[in-house]
Amino acid sequence: MRIVITGASSGIGRAVAHACAKDGSHLVLAARRLEMLNEVAEECRAHGALSATAIRLDLTSHSDALELANLIEQTPGSPTVLVNNAGSAVFGEVLDQPWEAIERQLTTNLLGTISVTHALLPQLGPGSMIINILSIAAQAVLPGAAAYSAAKAGAHQFFKVLRQEVRSKGIRVTNILPGATMTPVWEGATWQPDPSDMMTVEGLAATVLGIIHQHPQQSLDELTVLPIKGIL
Repeated sequence: MRIVITGASSGIGRAVAHACAKDGSHLVLAARRLEMLNEVAEECRAHGALSATAIRLDLTSHSDALELANLIEQTPGSPTVLVNNAGSAVFGEVLDQPWEAIERQLTTNLLGTISVTHALLPQLGPGSMIINILSIAAQAVLPGAAAYSAAKAGAHQFFKVLRQEVRSKGIRVTNILPGATMTPVWEGATWQPDPSDMMTVEGLAATVLGIIHQHPQQSLDELTVLPIKGIL
């Protein structure tokens, strides 16, 4: 199996890469921070990945997405699983955020994810999967996360429509809506839930691995995963 993971240099993406490596897969790891990504690729090979290739990916650049698609075409393994995980967040009320911060979140979390998927879609066939790690913010009203929520909600709807378009081709699309997870996205935030109440990246990675190994004749369309105490 060939598994492509965006945002694989840290947080959830890194944990998913480790879980898939132990499962024995060909990995293509993409993120902006290539030095960190190379370290993750080395860790994955040590954990049992059949191969692990790192490639720099800036979600604001469609040419980067096309380079990623070209690399995947040359990577062994079939079918292909695309894990859309990369993203960014800046928390704060709308009036307190510069336009650049709002635009960056919409470009990265919505257009960037669509860009990567669009570039890879021609290579996907029967048995392939697209797994989107979105956020409960796509549905819940969370003050201080307007741009982030808008981007995730847009991606949520985009992939619901795409799912219906590719079902007949044997391609499965799963949207995961996780609640608060202890990742670097909280760094610099003026408020965050108690870390002990949040989910772990390892737990979410195990969920992704379970989706990858779902029965081939079924499709898990959507999954909401929340901390024990609910939306924090």
